Amino acid sequence: MSLEASVIVPTFDRRDLLMELLESLGRQTVARDRFEVLVMDNGSTDGTDRDVARFAAANAGLQLKFHVMEVNRGPVVSRNRGAELASGGILCFTDSDVVVPEDWLEQGLVAFHRTPDLAMLSGPTVDKPNQRHTFFSVGAGNSRAENPIYPTSNVMYRKTVFEEVGGFDAGSTRGDLMGVAFECNDVDLAWKVIGRGRRKEFLPEMVVFHEVRQEPLKRWFAVQMRVFYLPAVMRRYPGIRSRLLWFGPFVAPENLLYYVAVASLAMSMAMRSPWWLLGLAPLYLWFLPFLRRNWPPLRWPKLVAQLGMIFVRQTLICGALLCGSIRSRHMVL
Repeated sequence: MSLEASVIVPTFDRRDLLMELLESLGRQTVARDRFEVLVMDNGSTDGTDRDVARFAAANAGLQLKFHVMEVNRGPVVSRNRGAELASGGILCFTDSDVVVPEDWLEQGLVAFHRTPDLAMLSGPTVDKPNQRHTFFSVGAGNSRAENPIYPTSNVMYRKTVFEEVGGFDAGSTRGDLMGVAFECNDVDLAWKVIGRGRRKEFLPEMVVFHEVRQEPLKRWFAVQMRVFYLPAVMRRYPGIRSRLLWFGPFVAPENLLYYVAVASLAMSMAMRSPWWLLGLAPLYLWFLPFLRRNWPPLRWPKLVAQLGMIFVRQTLICGALLCGSIRSRHMVL
């Protein structure tokens, strides 16, 4: 039987998390002669190669290929290279900090067989259960609705369509910022396919589970700034605006509330009146559900610090959007 699917996984120094993913791929309900797994390593130095070799030896029936990229140019380039090496007709993308259920591949292949003209299939990415969440956590969230970003943690493309649209746009990648991939290629590729009128489908039950990472401060800051590329994507694919933006030019309600807070601070200093500071209240009330657990008196100093960090976070996000808007000549604030 010829291969039907190729699972493509870029990785860099995530040995333990990668092994969790490979274990889950080894438990798929789809017969092992129907799919392959391509691990695209970007030069890991944590022993990833040794552990993958041991896993492959212990799972002889699993068609696992380990490819080391010549230069670490980030996950976009390694995904494209994986697609070139893939033998399957369906390209299944996920990440090395994800775990997939046993029927993940089966659900995907059934959908593609059921709909011959299906070009793209996606499902929800949610946080791994029972993981600790802190203020500096970075996860996937727990929404099971269709994500208009179509993250590469859980998306599948028919290989002919992937090749037709040119794959991921490696030319727009600027490498990593403090270890965070600084690009927007997942949404770019998806909307290239959508823009050509190709058929897509979303399966709410085809869920995968994403690691909740506790990021150091610098990386947490870098994660917030990834929206820099959003204005360029908006300009290229106008149809995404109605799916992603809240209204008008504003990308999210908290951004509008941040602008109100900044205006209130400016007026407070200009008028020398503390009453203008009440304009900060809507921003912090928006984040109240997250902060509420920090109300006990012994945690008030931590709460004050988090309130300050919320303002810093919004400053980084809105600053990145402004810079991206200027660069792309397409205003998204």
